[in-house]
Amino acid sequence: MKTKSLTTSFMLLFSVALAFGVTGCVCSNMNGGGTLETATEKKATFAFQIKCDDSSEVPVASGMLQFNDHSEGIKFHAAVDSCDWTTETEGTFYGTYTPQPKKLGKGGNFAITLQDGGNGKAGISGDFASITLTGGIYNGYSISGNLSGGNIKAKK
Repeated sequence: MKTKSLTTSFMLLFSVALAFGVTGCVCSNMNGGGTLETATEKKATFAFQIKCDDSSEVPVASGMLQFNDHSEGIKFHAAVDSCDWTTETEGTFYGTYTPQPKKLGKGGNFAITLQDGGNGKAGISGDFASITLTGGIYNGYSISGNLSGGNIKAKK
């Protein structure tokens, strides 16, 4: 019975939020790329382009990510299919990844959190990225930190 009550309460709250135009989500396009430091002296590099369409009640994200951790030999292409926005300059994006080359094995899911720190100067602006992989041959891999090179740009 408690589950039904909680579900009913959630649905009522969600309906009220929609009625007043509150979706809890902001939406920006993001692009860029950069370098993250690894535990070794080699670096991880990435590039991405993400578009967000907020013309419907629920924002829809699409885009791609290329990633290469030169120290671990982890290289993949990923397709973005959903998002959770925190602010206009920070969001977490989800989708599926495919190892590169594909013959390495099965892909899986990924989540990447991106934050545009501002002025376009890596290391100074506070641009941040965090990547986590689940499933597939790179299951459990994660890396995060402020960019040591590159730039993340969010634009409405």
